[in-house]
Amino acid sequence: MPDCDTIKPKLPGLLRQKLAANDLNEVQTHLGRCSSCRAYLLSLSSANTNDLAITAHLSPQSTSNSKVYALMLAVA
Repeated sequence: MPDCDTIKPKLPGLLRQKLAANDLNEVQTHLGRCSSCRAYLLSLSSANTNDLAITAHLSPQSTSNSKVYALMLAVA
């Protein structure tokens, strides 16, 4: 199982939808277990000046991001 030090650098790529499929799966699985990384992901998204665009990218209509969207809603 990857640790937070491995996952956190990948979170900006998740927000920009720039992760390879294997990284996306690894990050989503980790976020399902790690409240610290979920909180960090939320801090990254709230620090972004274009929150609306991030929300659109993580919409529930996007099948590949539905888990992340649900996690962000649960933490928010």
